[in-house]
Amino acid sequence: MSRPIVIVTVLLVAAVFFGTYQAFVQNSPPVPEPGPEIRSSTVNLQDLTDKAAQAALDEEWLLCQYYTQLLLAEWDRLKPNSPNRLSAVMEIDQILFELDDLVLNQNQTGVISATTRLTHAFAYLFNS
Repeated sequence: MSRPIVIVTVLLVAAVFFGTYQAFVQNSPPVPEPGPEIRSSTVNLQDLTDKAAQAALDEEWLLCQYYTQLLLAEWDRLKPNSPNRLSAVMEIDQILFELDDLVLNQNQTGVISATTRLTHAFAYLFNS
């Protein structure tokens, strides 16, 4: 008589354990892959850089200033903290500082030059 109770108890414990494990596996969030996020981040930085340059070419200075501010905010959000990349990060910070000043002074040639340098700096930072 005790043997059927033990078997039923073991089966119930196994069913509860299996159900809990199955629910955990099905409901656990997927682990994000770092590659696509980095690529989408660089695409967003590049897109904002291109939009700022195009606005400068079109002499739309308020729009250029808007894209520059978005670019600064996005860079602050995505800026790597790695000490190995400190020189590249400092270079980008310097170019962005110059870009902001050039936009305020409505220097079309300077903005185009700064956005070109910024494109190269982003490519170096995120592809190295």
